[in-house]
Amino acid sequence: MMWIDWVYLIVAMVLINIGGRYARHIVRKNAPFYGVMNIVIVGATWGVILALAVFIGTRATPVTVLVVLAIWGLLAAAYVGFRPDPIMDWAGKARQTAFVAVSIYIVALANLLFVIT
Repeated sequence: MMWIDWVYLIVAMVLINIGGRYARHIVRKNAPFYGVMNIVIVGATWGVILALAVFIGTRATPVTVLVVLAIWGLLAAAYVGFRPDPIMDWAGKARQTAFVAVSIYIVALANLLFVIT
């Protein structure tokens, strides 16, 4: 890998990290008020945003950067529901949002990488 690949990798990881922290804050704050449709919409939106971020971030980089960013995006999708508030109903809704985000992320990234390109 060349030095510019490391720059792409670090910048993409930092941006995904910042987005993940912000998304987690939103989900933790609003999870008690989520119905089924809100869980699906929020989780799917976060999964698609991460898949697009990884796809765009790896367009001009080698495969190693793609693999690292794909794993990082998967972790960021699951991070949305990490350590929710201890109230049982809230915790379940945050975990369900994270499950939807991970599922959609995997499908969307596979679609972007193998079907569109």
